[in-house]
Amino acid sequence: MKKLLLLMILILMSFAPCFGEQSWTAVSKDGITTVSGGKYKSQVAIKLFSRVVDIPAEEKHEDESHSTNCTYSIRPCREIYKLEISINDTQIRVPRSAFADLGDITNARIVQDAQGVTTVQLTGGDGDEGYYAYLRLDRKSIVERDIYSIAGPKAGPLEVTKYHSVVFP
Repeated sequence: MKKLLLLMILILMSFAPCFGEQSWTAVSKDGITTVSGGKYKSQVAIKLFSRVVDIPAEEKHEDESHSTNCTYSIRPCREIYKLEISINDTQIRVPRSAFADLGDITNARIVQDAQGVTTVQLTGGDGDEGYYAYLRLDRKSIVERDIYSIAGPKAGPLEVTKYHSVVFP
């Protein structure tokens, strides 16, 4: 019975691209990486602007304040200094806090479910400092950011940030 269940799960996972899941795109160490996709209600495009930050190998970063968002797991590290997201050719609001503390981003992709919910997925870090960042979108902005450990994403998110728009009269 367990073997049959495992076989069914593997078969369903092989159909993931049919359900709006895109393959990963490697993020440039220094430059602009563009990822686009969309299968259901909207076409989404993201641009990640990255640069290389040379961090010393002898850095004792545990005791000192950081001047970068590097994870110190990859040298030199890569830093995302700007993120643009557009839905159906309309640029949406991207709070700096959604990406500024994510160091050493290595891969990105766009995932949409059948209801049209779009998530920008990013991976970064290395080894036990690796992470997944999921940025959930609505039509106007990022509404939530979830961070998961790459070592154990099934344990639940390490951090959840919710974003709200405030309109002043």
